[in-house]
Amino acid sequence: MARPAPATLAPGHLAQALDALDDACSARYLDSTDKSWPLKPGDPPSAWRTLAGIRQDARCAAAVLFAAFAAEAFVNDFLAIHLQGGIDESRFAKIDRWPTLRKYIEGVSEAYAPLFIEGDEVVPPLRDLFAERNRLAHPRPGQGPLAPLMPDPSWREYHSPTRVAEWIIAVAGAAEAMERRCYGFDYQSMPATSIWQGRELVRTRAAAAEPVPPPLSRDQPELIAALHAQMQSTAETSAAVRLTVHELRDARLQLARREDPWDAYTELLLRPESRTSPSSRVGDVSMPEVARHPCDRVEGYVGRARVLQRVARSAWAMLRHRFGRGRCH
Repeated sequence: MARPAPATLAPGHLAQALDALDDACSARYLDSTDKSWPLKPGDPPSAWRTLAGIRQDARCAAAVLFAAFAAEAFVNDFLAIHLQGGIDESRFAKIDRWPTLRKYIEGVSEAYAPLFIEGDEVVPPLRDLFAERNRLAHPRPGQGPLAPLMPDPSWREYHSPTRVAEWIIAVAGAAEAMERRCYGFDYQSMPATSIWQGRELVRTRAAAAEPVPPPLSRDQPELIAALHAQMQSTAETSAAVRLTVHELRDARLQLARREDPWDAYTELLLRPESRTSPSSRVGDVSMPEVARHPCDRVEGYVGRARVLQRVARSAWAMLRHRFGRGRCH
């Protein structure tokens, strides 16, 4: 069911996580002379490299926290729409206090359907994300740098750019799955949609930043801008892929020959005497002449849905044959 999207902090938190990861992967940010105390412009390059590592650690840690905030906000929004009001208030209050990962697995299942399960693309990364979030939020003695303003030699074991990238991608993918089931399947949750659809770009950007971003990264566009441009380019390419009326008709006939006609119209198309007439032309496309008959109608909504499903499946097979077996977005 489509409904208006309410005010929420979730997309903003995810955007801040992506922005922090972008900084951690940018030589322009890491090598900046802004806010570089206690260093001075004349200090040796090794000191600036140390500062760049400290900055990268800090931005990756910030990305972890905001990705965790976003993950919790997205699932809370979903449960508020699909569960709150449909169960006893005390029961909802109890579920609302569950750990975030349990909300994804059990709460979403109770509210809607089991969208997330152990071992899928979302649950394992989210478990690691919240483990790292808890480590940062509830530190214990022995963690972190040996002295203030010194680098932490072990931070890459916990939240390296590549690990953070996978966590942000998982949050975006989960948001995509949930938000479309809240606000309609044509709803685009930004920036979750652009992150999920451009996840290979996010992975590539993060991998190139280890151990440090290359100097060429100074000239690369912002990550959110690159993702938006890629999504726009993909949409334009997809918009150019169109099946003609003839191709759709051929797909319907191929399916009917393989599985037998499922309505009077398809049966009529298969008859040898089926022909075209000037009066039945639509634009410049000739359409078969169809006799008016009570049996030409598909019986019931279920029948119509099955027809559409079969035609779409056959059309998809023709599209794959025409444009290759790769994914069409």
